[in-house]
Amino acid sequence: MLVKEFPQDCWESVFKFLGQGHDLESVSMVCKKFLSITNQVKFSLTLHDPVVLFVPRLLLRFLRLKVIDFSHFNGELEGLLHQISQSELDLDLVNLSNQRTLPVDGLRELGSKMINLRVLICSNIGCLRDSHLVVISYCFPFLEELDISFPLDSQA
Repeated sequence: MLVKEFPQDCWESVFKFLGQGHDLESVSMVCKKFLSITNQVKFSLTLHDPVVLFVPRLLLRFLRLKVIDFSHFNGELEGLLHQISQSELDLDLVNLSNQRTLPVDGLRELGSKMINLRVLICSNIGCLRDSHLVVISYCFPFLEELDISFPLDSQA
């Protein structure tokens, strides 16, 4: 049986079994059909510093993303949150952990577009203020889970 003859839903099941890690990256390089299928089954994206230039492309490529993780990102988040809020994504979870401070303007913009966001993880924030929590409560009224554990310097 050739790759062309194998039904796409079967390939999707195989690729979902592989998970969301580097295995999908390798498979996506095999052929255009596999690239197309992996684009459909990728639901999670972890952003690191070198990836910043490719974020617009990644947002267009992975249209079914539900989770974006910034916990390993050390750069400026305001612009990235703006790009994400302008995308057509319908995110469930955003992880902003390990940042020096929360990007308030980016959160406002994200909150105005991502009304279905259920989980916001903000653990290990360098400077967490009460005003940040007020912004989060106004911008994400349907949030089901907020993780603000282990703030490094919490101030009123």
